[in-house]
Amino acid sequence: MLTSVPGRLAIIDYMRSTTDGAYFSEIAEGAGIPEGSISSHLRPLEEYGAIEGDIPQNKRHGRSVKYRVNLERIKEAFDNTRDQFIA
Repeated sequence: MLTSVPGRLAIIDYMRSTTDGAYFSEIAEGAGIPEGSISSHLRPLEEYGAIEGDIPQNKRHGRSVKYRVNLERIKEAFDNTRDQFIA
């Protein structure tokens, strides 16, 4: 899931460099992804738990969301992937 789409890896890489999180347009610019397609990457990453928004999805309605990376969840995902190859 995390490693299958290059754009998602670019987002995670950019988000790791932010200390206080980032907004939608900052993520698009920092990851080098057009704003028109960034949502198709952010939503699965958030559903997976790799990133977290500061406003619940059902309460956003046009409000600016600041996203933060969840490094523990990403590490867990990569550990699980590694374990599948080693086992």
